[in-house]
Amino acid sequence: MNRISAFLLSVFLLMACVGNKSNKEQEKGNGLDGDVLAMEEASTVIAGEILNRKVYPHIKEVKLTIPGFDGDETVFTTVIDDSGRFSFRFYPKTQREVQLYPIEDILVVQPGDSLYVVKDFKDIGVTSFYGDGAELNRLVSEFNIRYLGRYPTDYQQRYLAYKNACDHERSDIYQRLVEFQEKQACPDAFNNWANKRIELDYYSALFDYSLQYGLRTKEVLTDTTDYFSFLDELEANVDNSIVMSGYFTVSKQYMQHRLKENPFNSIIDKDEAARQQMEALYSGAQNSYLAQFVLSSYLNIYLHANQTDMLDQNREWINSRLDDPFLRNTLQARYDRVQAFKNNPKRTSDALLNAVGSMENTGNISLQSTEETNPLKQIVTTNPDKVVYIDFWATWCPPCLNYMQRSRQEAAELTEKGVVIVYVCILSKKNHWQSTINDLNLSGQHIFLDNKASQSVRKQVGFSGIPYYLLINKKGIIVDYGNHLQLQNQDVIKHIEQLLNE
Repeated sequence: MNRISAFLLSVFLLMACVGNKSNKEQEKGNGLDGDVLAMEEASTVIAGEILNRKVYPHIKEVKLTIPGFDGDETVFTTVIDDSGRFSFRFYPKTQREVQLYPIEDILVVQPGDSLYVVKDFKDIGVTSFYGDGAELNRLVSEFNIRYLGRYPTDYQQRYLAYKNACDHERSDIYQRLVEFQEKQACPDAFNNWANKRIELDYYSALFDYSLQYGLRTKEVLTDTTDYFSFLDELEANVDNSIVMSGYFTVSKQYMQHRLKENPFNSIIDKDEAARQQMEALYSGAQNSYLAQFVLSSYLNIYLHANQTDMLDQNREWINSRLDDPFLRNTLQARYDRVQAFKNNPKRTSDALLNAVGSMENTGNISLQSTEETNPLKQIVTTNPDKVVYIDFWATWCPPCLNYMQRSRQEAAELTEKGVVIVYVCILSKKNHWQSTINDLNLSGQHIFLDNKASQSVRKQVGFSGIPYYLLINKKGIIVDYGNHLQLQNQDVIKHIEQLLNE
């Protein structure tokens, strides 16, 4: 397996073990070719109040999450005031799903909406809605809570048996939808949302099985033509009438399936391999919007790894295929943030480490921290003139332990060359941490953070899934970050060796 395939496989298999990341809302961006793409810029307001807060006094804030591609979810947080009220203003750019925690798992909003939401903690099963989209969101809330089902999780059964069980569950959900529609005056907007939600949950369950079966049984699925016949249905059920949260999940799963079914020639160079993969993914879907969503999911892999070269080299080809304004602007905003970091990593690093008093947003890292809750600054200041590699992990996180074990040799070799490798354990029990590091027998420095310090450093750095890594040069500047920096990746080793020679 060559470097690019190893990199992509590691991204596919890396399972996030912690919750969502927090970013500021993306600003409107230029198209990938530099031309501004017209989109709705009307703001949307979601406000509301919580009654009987004393029932759950520990809940002091509300979070608005805007789904996105991996690592690019946007989370707003606001404090609930003394009267129980809260408010958000944002720019959704198109009709889409958002989440309002701890009030609703799904809200449907569009540019220009003004929605007021009331939740009574004495009756948490009911939410009241007022204003734009009130009736639509009332129906969404009721159907989501009471009528949606659960797909099977027995991933060791044979694939057609699993698919039959999913088919049966989907049929039951549709029957419940019919019964729901007979009792309610359901507008077209709700029916469109409900059908898409049911179908996307179904597709996601089927895609997930193909991965989970192999992990659990160590067997490779063969002759699965009948199983993947649902791909034709997927083509027919994806459109740009609403951006569903499930689009981001299913487009990634679809991409993984296509790449697995059509591996590229491993002897060609990685740039040509990437071009071939993009072409295969785009041409594999007959539905233009689905093809663009899958292509965007693929491009996001590189942006998630702070890499822009591949997009720059294929800019003309990408622009000729990616013409949906929402997808173009979403990728452009992510591209701009990565490029800004690459052009001036010291600005981000200084703010993160509190070397200067800046609280300016970088788009990828939350800069709010104090010296008392900033173990990163202590790591840098106690290792002057050293290349430092930081690995955030937890004792209960299988991918963390797997990568640590597999990279033991590389870590030891880098330590001999003068690299300081620091393993920072978060959100774990101290006795479990001590026994785990003894079992792993790893070289390097080990730091344990209690739950309060763990939450603080997660907010400070802005990461969600673990393992997560930081790479710091001899000047104490963070030059790369993300969950792509596994030591098994030879490009990462090469980068570290370049830093040693600077």
